[in-house]
Amino acid sequence: MLKWLRGLLTRRRIIVDPSTGRRVRVQEEPPSRRLMATIILTAIIIAVLSSAQILWLIVYGEWNSSIFQGLIAVLCIMLGALWGRKA
Repeated sequence: MLKWLRGLLTRRRIIVDPSTGRRVRVQEEPPSRRLMATIILTAIIIAVLSSAQILWLIVYGEWNSSIFQGLIAVLCIMLGALWGRKA
């Protein structure tokens, strides 16, 4: 799973030789360990909060907005990390 995630987060840049304009080179920049750890940790937290929300729905039969707000906050952290990587 780590190889798959590392492949998804690898930044690829296309570099064209300005003198000829024909030679194209693809430069790959692997993700940092910190980014990998952030994505893995937030995915685990999302799974736990989703399970808690489903369990709450089964047991109490109503929606818990506190769990949902925590889930949205973690999703925003993950999206911020990914968008920050692309910048």
